[in-house]
Amino acid sequence: MNFLISKEVGDVVRIVDKDRLVVKQVLNLSSRICGYRPIYVSNLDEAEEKLEKSIKRNGIRFHVKELQVEYIVNNMNGSGHILNLSTSGCAVDSATLPVNEGSEIYIKMEFPIHGIPANEFSIKARVVRSDGNTFAAEFKDLGNDRKNLLWKCLVQETQYDI
Repeated sequence: MNFLISKEVGDVVRIVDKDRLVVKQVLNLSSRICGYRPIYVSNLDEAEEKLEKSIKRNGIRFHVKELQVEYIVNNMNGSGHILNLSTSGCAVDSATLPVNEGSEIYIKMEFPIHGIPANEFSIKARVVRSDGNTFAAEFKDLGNDRKNLLWKCLVQETQYDI
């Protein structure tokens, strides 16, 4: 997984027999690991269909654990939990303040790196999906230096998960 992450892989589709006990155990374990989430299918035709219909993003989505986020919309403060995060955007769950699709927001998060001081990010974003207390936002004006630092933070976090 770390090798694929280092190569900035896109969607990963794995063909497996989901009824086998060992596969169920691997799926259970992998759901607890920070990193990308593979798509599991039963055959090659299903794999090709999933890849054709997948959302094309500008960055691999990392599923992170216990990362809090604060956000500001219309001069009001909200908070939530990051569901997934990339250098191009994020999905937030348990949002305390509803946001509308198309809203401009500021996202603030502190990304701990083990063994060194945390990196704080304050990022302008646009809400691209909103559903009750869950929303997805696309980052705006995130310069290359900050994008590279965020990428390093995400990769670092996956290496300390287990």
